[in-house]
Amino acid sequence: MLPLLIYVGVVCAIATKDSVKFEELGPCVNSLCPESYQCIDNACLRPIPRVRAHSKPIGPCVNDECPNRHFCVKDDYKCYPIDE
Repeated sequence: MLPLLIYVGVVCAIATKDSVKFEELGPCVNSLCPESYQCIDNACLRPIPRVRAHSKPIGPCVNDECPNRHFCVKDDYKCYPIDE
């Protein structure tokens, strides 16, 4: 059975047991994408890091950015540690 793609703006999720969300940059150029992105179905995608379960934020996001090993959650605009 093929995974179901759900598109919301530039972010899509593949509906599987362990749901993974992807950031979409745009179309691939000659099947190539910038570093850290993969060309999947002619779109440059990379997985969005997952926030560690039950973790507390370390502070606010600054220009949508956070320190290394942290991810900006747009819902509350705070930096949370990622699940590695």
